[in-house]
Amino acid sequence: MSQSITIAFIDSSKQRQLYTALPDKVIKIGSNPSSVIQQLHPFVVDHHCQVRFSNSFKRWIIEDQGSSRGTYLNGDRISKARALSNNDRIRLGSDGPILSVGLQLDSPSVPAQVPAHKAANNQPPVSTTSPKATKESSAIPVFFCIFLAIGGLTAFALFRNQSDIVEQKKPAETQIEAKPVKTICSDSILDDPELYNMVKESVVQIKTSNGGTGSGVVISSSNGNSSVLTNAHVVEGHQEVTLNFLNNPPSTGTVVKIGSQDKLSDDLALLNTSSDGLSVAKVSSLLTIGDNVFVIGSPGLGENTDVVLGWSLTKGIISNIGLDGDPGVFQTDAGINPGNSGGPIFNSKGCVVGLAVAVPSDRTVQQVGFAISAEAVNQFLAK
Repeated sequence: MSQSITIAFIDSSKQRQLYTALPDKVIKIGSNPSSVIQQLHPFVVDHHCQVRFSNSFKRWIIEDQGSSRGTYLNGDRISKARALSNNDRIRLGSDGPILSVGLQLDSPSVPAQVPAHKAANNQPPVSTTSPKATKESSAIPVFFCIFLAIGGLTAFALFRNQSDIVEQKKPAETQIEAKPVKTICSDSILDDPELYNMVKESVVQIKTSNGGTGSGVVISSSNGNSSVLTNAHVVEGHQEVTLNFLNNPPSTGTVVKIGSQDKLSDDLALLNTSSDGLSVAKVSSLLTIGDNVFVIGSPGLGENTDVVLGWSLTKGIISNIGLDGDPGVFQTDAGINPGNSGGPIFNSKGCVVGLAVAVPSDRTVQQVGFAISAEAVNQFLAK
């Protein structure tokens, strides 16, 4: 049985990275440039800790390498080797960087062996041979038919009595829909230049007080208030950030909701700003492998320069859906780079199908990027 591990972390350019390894690798974590995962933080020493596969226990384990600030697993400081599980969180130092763990097994997981009736509602099975159960079940259809008949008559009476009220409400609904909100998302396929020109004003450039950059997208704008969606790691540690728009003056964005970052699809944050009348992107959960997608954001040109390419467009396809058991993430070969994090990914109709979130830490891996799906975004907004 082979078992791979994926560790998600934030690099020095504030980009979320993924490092994946098989059991024959030892993952050294520290501030030394020779570390497999390098973390530049005052709490992280040269050789802070390491992750390796234990052939004795057939598990991935983590070991602290005598660091002064300690290594924490799910909030507990470790003093000896500890086994890792899926979605574990590693913290380097008492208040240092956090790394997330994902495990991929080739064999079926144990929960799949749980009886279906217990997995559904944790209730014991009902015996089909019990006379009492048979008697009660035979009475159900009669009661159900009576219930439907009474309910149907009641609903019909209410419909007739309330028809006038319904008609009176229609003008109010029409008035709400008629508000001049510039929501983008076409009913038809657009050519590339037409799509870019339609959606670009909904894309936001985000800057933090420590010089970090990222991207976001406007998802609502009315009554003197707008909401911007981005990645949690873009704004982590900041209550306020600067929002730059293509054709509107900059404004301050306040973090009002942030995801747990336990897994990639949780890496979401919602910002509020007083800017109004912005172009609003529409979120669509339709995903099909092979569909064309377009990434717009503000990627940087590397750690040795401050140059940021605002409202830059890259194009690709949806390469795969799901990552390490997380259905809220999909893969694309469209260019994603530091600064694209939190930026929208549009389909050919100009609807947002995801947010750029991560790329593999090994830069020799080409045309592999990951995005949080619109379905995961909607779940985050609904919480």
